[in-house]
Amino acid sequence: MTDSFVKNLFSLSPRPFGDMGEEIVKMVIPSLSERKDHTHDASENEKRVEIKCSRALLSRKVNCLQDLLIEDFSTRAASFDQILSEGRVDCIFEHVKTRYFDDLYYSIFTSDRLFVFKIASKQLSEDNNISFCNRQTRDAEGDGQFHVKKTNIEYHMKNYLVKEISYSELCDMITEKLP
Repeated sequence: MTDSFVKNLFSLSPRPFGDMGEEIVKMVIPSLSERKDHTHDASENEKRVEIKCSRALLSRKVNCLQDLLIEDFSTRAASFDQILSEGRVDCIFEHVKTRYFDDLYYSIFTSDRLFVFKIASKQLSEDNNISFCNRQTRDAEGDGQFHVKKTNIEYHMKNYLVKEISYSELCDMITEKLP
């Protein structure tokens, strides 16, 4: 069951992945409650909470059309060890609008486990090690992004990690909630 869960999770298109990831984070962080309005995803101790999720994917370089005939681009899920060892894993968190939340839970789904991090909106903007950019595109002031990759994953782990969970534990949590 765990293998199929991970395979299915990594095969979802971005919007359904984000929706499922948000539900998973709400499940593994029981202090999260319903949101107060549509500008954020949840509440926690009267604070507005945003939830962002990213999959750890190995980037694949396509040199020519023939690569599409030869290479298998479907198996891209990266393990935590691959994030540490390979420079071609980039977990991006996009459309981060700090004015709409007090705390951000951001999660990384690797091929072997889930990591959930928490950072205050103000910290996100002020911590230079995060390299938060408040302008994702040329005309999108206030719509920011940041990356977690080989060069900064250990910093995130040391300073902002709140939960690490295996997929077997996660699958057990999901099946316990089934009717």
